[in-house]
Amino acid sequence: MDEMEKAMFNMMIQSSLTHRENDKLFDEGKITAAKAGYLRSARKIAGVFATIPAVAEKTGGGVQYDVYLKLNPLEQMNLMGCYLGLAKCCLVENDLEMALAWCEDIASLYRCTYHMSEFPLHELASHNPEMTFLKSAGMCLASEIFKDLGNSATAATRRWFATSSTIDLDTHKTPALKKLLDLGIALKLLESRHPDPQATLTLRVTVPALQVQGSWTRLQVKTPGGFTEGRRLYISGGRKSEQGPYYRDLWTLDLAKLDAWRKLPDYPVPLTTTGNFLGFNMVLHNDTALLFTGRPTIDVFDLKSETWPATAAFKFEPRHSECKPLFEPFPPIYGSTVRADT
Repeated sequence: MDEMEKAMFNMMIQSSLTHRENDKLFDEGKITAAKAGYLRSARKIAGVFATIPAVAEKTGGGVQYDVYLKLNPLEQMNLMGCYLGLAKCCLVENDLEMALAWCEDIASLYRCTYHMSEFPLHELASHNPEMTFLKSAGMCLASEIFKDLGNSATAATRRWFATSSTIDLDTHKTPALKKLLDLGIALKLLESRHPDPQATLTLRVTVPALQVQGSWTRLQVKTPGGFTEGRRLYISGGRKSEQGPYYRDLWTLDLAKLDAWRKLPDYPVPLTTTGNFLGFNMVLHNDTALLFTGRPTIDVFDLKSETWPATAAFKFEPRHSECKPLFEPFPPIYGSTVRADT
């Protein structure tokens, strides 16, 4: 496609995006008129009998919606613009539930561009920059709403997906998209703890309709980030964020008292030997904790003396395609051989 064809294609897109007329009303502060205009345009595109925003049911909605699958790309793009405008109007009216519903439908419309294709489309497929911007704007708006509601985890997820899904779409990175996807905002959300212990002291339910009712249910985790021995909980390693810092510390908490965390000696093996202290497993045996790092050496932490005795480490010569359990209740160690009588 040469420059003239691109210019004509962009003119065709702009003339087809009727939501732009209502965007002007919104920018002028005419919220009621803009909202009515967005709804009229949306009804004209989706059909007067379509349920919008779509409701996820067994018959459709949510991931796929027959109404959206029948639209051509320009209609989908225009409808995404209408939904973004409706979400912004609802936000001004403090109707957060509906604002989030419209944001979710923007994502649903974007997904339908894959499902309606005759041939499989993958995330690397390039779409129109306008569609990419509208999808990203819907996710960022939802992120802001979730953040204000105190749901920092979902806020971080929405913002990060909007940012990371456009990394390889260089031709879509318009000035407007670059301004919208401020990496600093995404990183700040990712560095937060979910929920932030300080924020929980002041959080209040402001929108009961969006509150998850019920009680907490204990889940079984396959690889916990810590371990317990008797009445003590131990936590080690980890990181603050993708950019660091990365930790090699070890902490313990008395579960009977729950008074305060107590720092124990840091893991002494250097970073150059083990890499970052991430994804390691510790297994208890008597009064010791055995640390598996993927090396032939298994490091030992003495729970009684609370030390890392260097002489207590087990070292084995790795062998290919063979494994045996170290102790009867322990999981096998893959990639090396360990004597059963050790």
